[in-house]
Amino acid sequence: RDKQRDLQDMETVLKELTVLASGRLQQLKNLHEERTKMLGKMSNLQNKSKSVRCISSSQACLSLKDQLEKSKEAVFQYMALLEKLQVEKDSIVWK
Repeated sequence: RDKQRDLQDMETVLKELTVLASGRLQQLKNLHEERTKMLGKMSNLQNKSKSVRCISSSQACLSLKDQLEKSKEAVFQYMALLEKLQVEKDSIVWK
């Protein structure tokens, strides 16, 4: 009778452990799926980053940056000229 009882207890424990192991296995599968999705997203971000770096270092982009700098310099020169003309105008008005 004791052996029968021990055997039943062991079967019960085995079933409980099987249920726990099954739950843990499902958790691991879910985590693996999440990890796979995150790795895919990271790969996409890396590819986009490479594309942006490639575009920003392209000849066309560098040429546009150069033109922008030249335009900024021209604007500053015109602002200085305008200021100078304003001073000259004010001095003429006071004469």
